[in-house]
Amino acid sequence: MSLAYKLSASKEARIWAASYDPKRNAFRVAMEDGQIFLLKRPIPEDDHSEVLDVYIEGDGEIFTVVQASGNEFSVPWDVIQTLSSGKTMTSDPEVGKRIGQRVKALRKERGLTQDQLAKMAGFKRPNISRLEAGIHVPGLPLLERLAESLQVKISDLISAGTL
Repeated sequence: MSLAYKLSASKEARIWAASYDPKRNAFRVAMEDGQIFLLKRPIPEDDHSEVLDVYIEGDGEIFTVVQASGNEFSVPWDVIQTLSSGKTMTSDPEVGKRIGQRVKALRKERGLTQDQLAKMAGFKRPNISRLEAGIHVPGLPLLERLAESLQVKISDLISAGTL
């Protein structure tokens, strides 16, 4: 069993511990407020290969999973409750993919990394990664911040036409 603990004096930290339970084929995540979640696999970006490691990054804002295939993905604290409830992260996968492709193209066109865009928009890098992968359909507040950061109109990010 892979296990990670985050010992932090920061009150902003959200994830206290994260582990993988191979018998249940699920991730256990304990939050600093005492909530415990069981995230059954697969979860977004999980390629079904063996889990080698689980570790917490930052101030407990995300936990990262390393898989035998070389795949590595992060799960932000604010997504854990949604995943544990079995809800999907996208309302329309095609819309999510289209917006993700547009954001990625505009980001690369401007010579920005995911981390740079995330900082400009006030988000964490894993959120930009999930958006660009089409796993998450952003709400209006995120679209507004992305459009401002990329210096485009919101309609440029969501329209069905070409840029």
